[in-house]
Amino acid sequence: MEAVIEELLLSGDGVSQKHGEVYEVLGLDVIYDRETLKIYSTRKARITSISSGIHVHTSYKVLRRLMTRGLVNENGHGMPLEMVDMMGNKIVVTFSGQGRMNRIAIVTSGGDASGMNSAIKSIIRTGIKWGASVYGVYNGYDGLISNNIRRLSWDTETHCSSQGGTVLLSARSQKFMERSGRKQAVLNMVEKRINCIIVLGGDGSMKGAMTLRDEFKDHLRDLVREGRVSRRVLRKIEMDRIGPQDEEKIQVTTDTSVVGYSDFYGKPECYKETPTIYHDLNSSDDLEDFQDECSGEGTDPRDVEKYIYDLKVIGIPATIDNDICGAPVSLGEDTAIHRVIEGIDHLISTMKSHTRTFVIEVMGRKCGWIALMSALASAADYVLLPEAPCEWKEEMIGALKTARRYGKSGTFVIIAEGAVERDGTPIAASQVVEEIARSGMEVRLLKLGHIQRGGPTSAQDRIYGTLLGVRAVEISLGPMKEPVMISIFRDEISEVGLKEVIEKNELVRSLQERKRFAEILESRSDFFKLGYSYFRKSLVTRVEDIGDCSHNLSSVRNQKNGKIRIGILQFERRSSGMNTALNSAIQYSLVAGVEAYYIPNGFEGLVNGHLMKPRPYEFFGEVNNGGSAIGIGSSEGISIELIQKRVEEYKLDSLIVIGGSRALNIIKELKGIDAVLIPASSYNNIPGIDISIGADTALNTILKVSDVSKLNSFAYKNNAFVIEIGGENCGYLSLMGGIAAGAFEVFIPERKYLIGHLSEAAQRLRVKFREKARRGIVIFRNEKTFRSIPTESFCEILRTDSGDLFETNYSILGDIQQGLNPSPIDRINAMILGIEAVDLCLQRCGVGVVGVLKDKTKFTRIDEVLEEFDPCLHRVKDPYWLKYSNICRSVE
Repeated sequence: MEAVIEELLLSGDGVSQKHGEVYEVLGLDVIYDRETLKIYSTRKARITSISSGIHVHTSYKVLRRLMTRGLVNENGHGMPLEMVDMMGNKIVVTFSGQGRMNRIAIVTSGGDASGMNSAIKSIIRTGIKWGASVYGVYNGYDGLISNNIRRLSWDTETHCSSQGGTVLLSARSQKFMERSGRKQAVLNMVEKRINCIIVLGGDGSMKGAMTLRDEFKDHLRDLVREGRVSRRVLRKIEMDRIGPQDEEKIQVTTDTSVVGYSDFYGKPECYKETPTIYHDLNSSDDLEDFQDECSGEGTDPRDVEKYIYDLKVIGIPATIDNDICGAPVSLGEDTAIHRVIEGIDHLISTMKSHTRTFVIEVMGRKCGWIALMSALASAADYVLLPEAPCEWKEEMIGALKTARRYGKSGTFVIIAEGAVERDGTPIAASQVVEEIARSGMEVRLLKLGHIQRGGPTSAQDRIYGTLLGVRAVEISLGPMKEPVMISIFRDEISEVGLKEVIEKNELVRSLQERKRFAEILESRSDFFKLGYSYFRKSLVTRVEDIGDCSHNLSSVRNQKNGKIRIGILQFERRSSGMNTALNSAIQYSLVAGVEAYYIPNGFEGLVNGHLMKPRPYEFFGEVNNGGSAIGIGSSEGISIELIQKRVEEYKLDSLIVIGGSRALNIIKELKGIDAVLIPASSYNNIPGIDISIGADTALNTILKVSDVSKLNSFAYKNNAFVIEIGGENCGYLSLMGGIAAGAFEVFIPERKYLIGHLSEAAQRLRVKFREKARRGIVIFRNEKTFRSIPTESFCEILRTDSGDLFETNYSILGDIQQGLNPSPIDRINAMILGIEAVDLCLQRCGVGVVGVLKDKTKFTRIDEVLEEFDPCLHRVKDPYWLKYSNICRSVE
């Protein structure tokens, strides 16, 4: 990728328009003004540097014009081309098409999955920025065979990130299963000199890509020997292979610094080094015609090996089933779970009204991911999975009857479509309905079907799609020995050999055929196994003797009954998912035989002695409520001494706090009690957890506002929308929300800015709006950036530098961004952490924070937490997500 100097001034006595002729021929724009030449980079040509001469990068098509004008000797020039203008300035010209071949094809295959469009957009734009030609293959592998392969430009198929499905369309190809079909696919790829395919799909798609790669060279040899590859294409392949093949690609900036792939995501502080990129220099294969003419006579096609090259293959897991070994999560699974949870939320009211039991069948083929995660997120009474067959009839009826006995008004069971008996016999949803009806309960069946595939793409799928697309291009532009699959979990990207993935998938299929269910469960991701273990813990088939459930406070001060006594409260700010954690902790306390009390109004309620004994299922109806069912109270004027006094007075052994970062200093000071903080902060500013409860809901809420703002920006044509994001001094929501939304720019408090940075953003906006295309442009700014200047003033500064090319509007989200119903991710984490917090109290853990880190729960002691925490700015000192702070610019 080359940095671009947008404007260059050349002045001197006697300078006239004639002096700018050579620059016009090179494809640059030239304006003459009073003995000064103003030379501008364009889509066709770029000024890349003024070190040791004026460096210009342009197309090979220009070389013919230079020769025609007599500016270059036809036979006496070298490469790069050096020439001198009429003022004596040396010009160094490089041409497109000289470097090694980087031609990427994107294939979406198999079932569609939300997040594919975000990945497609980031692959296209990152590839173009790094000088690659990017092709879209329409209709999956069928498109390779039918030659439905199109060159993609910057704005082709890149405006659908919020939509599900795939803009490249998808199909399951029977022809591709045959060797002759794959040979035809190779021919069509070779005609376009494609040397890399990035495949988005499931296990079948990955296997197809691996097979194509293994056969690619043999097919290519056969095609050359048979004369089916034209001489023109063979000459181009030969020229592509001339030149450096193994050297690392570099980024040239105006200060001549060199940035390797290790800095692929950019240096966040160096905004002035970040180049403006013009994308259409290589928009047509016709630009290489003259290169063919200069290549001399065609070489002997019998010398086959000089035309043989490797096909690079990179897989991105994209399937709602999430059944690919080596990928903790795949694109589409989170959006699918969103649809399931939305359906269950809508059913709750009718469940309560009629005291009915519902059986809900979800997709997933032979993988129970959607069923299990939906069961965790919705506090289902029972779930049937393909990986763990059991004596489900007795266990399920027991769970339902227990729930009914203790007053739960809505009961439901989730069944995966691939659920089986222990002997491998499929369990039909109708069988489950019949079994429940036989026990005397009124029951209804709901099959969600393909609704699970559709709807708006979730924040996680958009973020993961974008990051995986960028990483795939990075890998494709470097040397590759073997095909790989890249995956992501908790924003950490990893890669694994594609061959290993396929072998493990085959092994799982073999285990399924042999009904080795324990081994199948063991083969699932660590987070799947974690979720399954916690669902089994939460399964209510019995409840310990709970005694008085009348909320009578008179007995709280009485002598304890030998059980561990736990107080549970919510504190600081409302955060969606708090109630899910509360319900989880209380329900598990009843199963585990713990004496639990909830404390209304946070620490304020504890000081005032408001301890309440919960009833079973008292807070089940609040699982989908994004508020605080028991109140968070005030955080002002809290006395540690009074809290300590009440803890001792009510003989509390442990305290579970569901809240934000301001609880850290309070629990640190408590003596003689175990205290566990479940991080519930939409700002995601607490150490010891990857994503705190409420943050994912906030991201999804921000996306809804951003999508609406983009519609307004598009409708007004020349308009940019600025969205002010909360977060205090933590930029997590602004940055990750910006990546998900495809924001033009993101400003976060972890970076220092001058007003000049706004002027630079305005300059880039002017470039966008000069193109006269309708665009939906949004800019995210954290509320604390630019010394907290009002967003209205922020917009006025942008308008001042707009050159009358654009207007600005803005939205300030405030507390609205906390969201309504908690997202599945927040509910799942809350469910797991509520149970884990109770277990930690039983273990007498001490004081600290419990969180989900990658695919495990971890308790971090308070001293370690505070070492990683900035108490002045209330944020993590070195957040893991900050490394992605330049992504928005990469795909803007």
